[in-house]
Amino acid sequence: MRSILFLMVVFVCSCAENGELPVPNVNNQLVVECLANSGEKFSVNVGLSSKLNELPNQTPRDSCVVEIQIPGVGSDFLNYFSDGKGGGKYISSNLYPQPGNSYKLKVSDPVYGSVVAEDVIPFLPSGIIFSPEVKVLSKETILDKEIIKYQFGCKVPISKNTNPVYYHIILSELVHNVNGKDSLRDAKIDLAIESNSNIKVLNNSSLLILGIQNSNENTIDLEIECKTSIAKDTEKLKALNTEVRVVSKNYFSYYSSIYYQIKGGGNPLENPPSLFSNVKGGLGIFGGYSVLTNSVNFP
Repeated sequence: MRSILFLMVVFVCSCAENGELPVPNVNNQLVVECLANSGEKFSVNVGLSSKLNELPNQTPRDSCVVEIQIPGVGSDFLNYFSDGKGGGKYISSNLYPQPGNSYKLKVSDPVYGSVVAEDVIPFLPSGIIFSPEVKVLSKETILDKEIIKYQFGCKVPISKNTNPVYYHIILSELVHNVNGKDSLRDAKIDLAIESNSNIKVLNNSSLLILGIQNSNENTIDLEIECKTSIAKDTEKLKALNTEVRVVSKNYFSYYSSIYYQIKGGGNPLENPPSLFSNVKGGLGIFGGYSVLTNSVNFP
């Protein structure tokens, strides 16, 4: 099967500005982050970048007017909610993104002006059946730890036309403890997968995949090896939880560019590439996705 795979790290940030509002200069830009999920209300982080292409940090701008526009329908103004720890975000009171719909985000700041961005919430592929499987490859006991290697496999539907489908897959392990408390932790993908030239490991527990339709196949066969350790006598791997996001091209492009910023473009003698942004007048991402979740028990 001739399919092209790209995987990447998901490194979601919000941006910051501490203390009183500074005097604007050419480097200060609003940084906006909104990942619109069809199952949740619109939620927007807004902050400030002090240098061009600087990754945002944690303290938000809390005095903005944030508006979601639905072309031909109307607008919804988001309210700011503090988390009580110096952070916060703007949240819609009742507007949920709908797959197939186009939305426009407008953020107006009293000091730094306005920025806008647009995106479309992607559909889950027609007839998608995401049935992951887990196969234990090996077990090894070292002192009080049990080292387990296992393989995660699934069939991911790909586009039936010329437009690619972008996926973000997040893996987490449900671990049972003898005291009755279950805990959820990130899976750890085996870095040996980087030996495949078409695959780039971008984060221990998450993969971003671009599937391109070919003339013979409708799915990508995905097989990923993971490695974990548990306490030999008190813990047991219970299940692997999977979250499959079908993401927009903007979502994919932005986080791909963050990956290459971190990796430096793969060449230590070159400057890192610029961050992708679909926010006009500022930096950041307004990207949409639809999500499908599943859980499979360990054998």
